[in-house]
Amino acid sequence: MFDFHKANEMICTVEEERSISAFEASVELRRSVNISSLVNQANHFEIVTDSDAKQALSMTLQAKKMKNKLDCVRKDLISPHLEFQRTVNRVANELEDSLDGIEGNLKHRIELWIESENIEDVCIEVPDGTLFTTNKWGFSIVKDSLIPREYLCIDEKKVKEAIKNGIRNIEGIEIKASKEISTRVKN
Repeated sequence: MFDFHKANEMICTVEEERSISAFEASVELRRSVNISSLVNQANHFEIVTDSDAKQALSMTLQAKKMKNKLDCVRKDLISPHLEFQRTVNRVANELEDSLDGIEGNLKHRIELWIESENIEDVCIEVPDGTLFTTNKWGFSIVKDSLIPREYLCIDEKKVKEAIKNGIRNIEGIEIKASKEISTRVKN
């Protein structure tokens, strides 16, 4: 029988050998991207002139560059753990798929047996658990024009796609433009 406890100990041992603590990672992140002076300057910055606006834009772009650097450092810190996680998840998913196959196959065989025996209500008990039948309700659409409005919902993805493609009038929907500020960092 598979020893889950032993496997967990092995995983923890491997992870300990490859990892740094969360505290060490947070110290490394704060050391690599020191933002305190930029935060203080930005919090008290007032824009009165064109020159101030340019300086504010410069600080905005510096913040964006620092954010990019922070993301690179973060990725470097977590990449060994991600690879470990991906490997463990891949193996676990393969095993889970096999176990799902066993479960599905045997449940299907029991269903076929129940049908062949014309058994109405089933309850089979074993030391590991119970199998029983229940009524499961479902639906299929017969004529969509007859469905009451409270059961319908708007397809937001489709509306956004239509707006993106230049549609500006959709009955029952107000479409309006709003200003959005964008920045572009030069390296």
